[in-house]
Order: sequence, then structure tokens, then C-alpha cells
Amino acid sequence: MIYNIRIVTNSGMLMYEKMWSKICEDMDNFSTIVPSLLTAMMKTGQSAIGMSLKYIAISGISVSIAIHSGTGISCYVFYEEKDGEEVGHYVSEAVLREFIKSYQLEDEESVKLKDFKQLQDMSIFQNFNVSIVSAIRKSIKIILQDFKKKQGVLSAEVFDHERASNDIDLQTSGFEMLANIKTMVLLIDSMMSLKNMGNSQLNVIEFTTNRLIIQKVRMGCLAVVAQKSILPNELELEIKKYTSLINIVQTLIASLQ
Repeated sequence: MIYNIRIVTNSGMLMYEKMWSKICEDMDNFSTIVPSLLTAMMKTGQSAIGMSLKYIAISGISVSIAIHSGTGISCYVFYEEKDGEEVGHYVSEAVLREFIKSYQLEDEESVKLKDFKQLQDMSIFQNFNVSIVSAIRKSIKIILQDFKKKQGVLSAEVFDHERASNDIDLQTSGFEMLANIKTMVLLIDSMMSLKNMGNSQLNVIEFTTNRLIIQKVRMGCLAVVAQKSILPNELELEIKKYTSLINIVQTLIASLQ
């Protein structure tokens, strides 16, 4: 569960905040000491060892931090520790990217950033509330981008009966089968929902040069196109890992709506 998201300047000035739970708010001095402490820890880490603080757990609450290199703007995601460090990394990165993009905050000369520092008015960014859940959902896209870097993986998409997680590039080698893949995946999803068809089972479809591997996720299916030279069991551990991350993010999103 996500409790709170805060976006701050490089000096620790609060730009945007969204709270879904009062758990963080109920922590002693959360609004004052905790943010200041985290900012100080980040600066100390950067100056002492040349590394920025990315993650910390406090009393069962995890804090994942993403930092924009051009401006030093940081996104803090406070969430339930059991959801894991990796999920927090992907969510904080996705939210920060969307925030930077929405307000064109690519560098210190950005108009919105200058206006905020002068006026110190959080209302400048308040309409980000409309985009926050969509921004969190985009963490799935970042998860899949990392997955596609794995050896033998040509494509990885999540189909949830409404939309795919990514735009499909049909010009890329090995992607030609994806032109009509959505219908196929949704049919298999329906089949897996039948009695005695377990969600943990990998479903493999063989093509001439590639194979399609389908894994049920919380909402829809993860469809992976892999080189045929890579055996399904070689990818199974990676598929299970990324399926788990996607399931957690989808569960987080469902709890916010």
C-alpha cells in the first residue's frame, strides 16, 4: 500500500504531496523532522561517498527516492515495507518522470520551477492529482523495459483486456507476430480462468523462429516473446520475478482507485 508521495526541490522545499493514508501523518514529526532528515541524509551520502540515498525503511514504512539529474528534484514514495524495495524504485521513478514531463522541469531554468521558488506556492502543481494514479501505472512500463534487456527476450507486454502497457513496434525484428497477438492472449487468459487452469502455469506457443510465453497477472496477462533458442525454463525465474513486481504494482493501483 502506498501511504504518501512527496516531491521536493534539491533544497528540500515541498512542491507536491499526495496522501492516501494517515499512517505517515501519525508518525511523530513526519511533516517536519522526517523530510528534513531524509534531505540531510541524501546530501551527506552524496558528499561523503558520491552516492545518493535511494531507499530506507523506518518502522515498517519503506521510503523509495528517485532524483532528477538535471534539477535535483526528488520524489519520495512512502509505502508498506512488505511490498519490497524494487517496487518502490519503479514507482518513484515513474512518478518523477511524469511530474518532470508534465511541468517541463528539465533544468533549473524551467519557468514553472522558477515561479515555484519565487512564490513558494504548491498550488502550481496541484493539478498533478489528476495524473498521479496514471503515473504510478507507468511504473509497469519501466518494469517491462528492464525485463526486455534480459538475454533472449524480444518483447514483453501486459494486456489487461483494455490496453497494452506499451505501444508495439511492429517494425522491430521478431515483433511481426504481435500484430494480432492481443486477441490470442485474451483468449488464453479466458482459458486460464476456467476450472483447473492455474494462474501460476506458464503457457507456451511455438512459432517458426520465436516462442510466445504467457503468464497470468492480477489484471490480464504478461506476454513475452523470446528467441526460440532460449528454452522456456531458462526464462521462467525471470518471468516469475517480473510477474510478481507487476502484480504488486497492479494491487497498489487498485487500492488507490
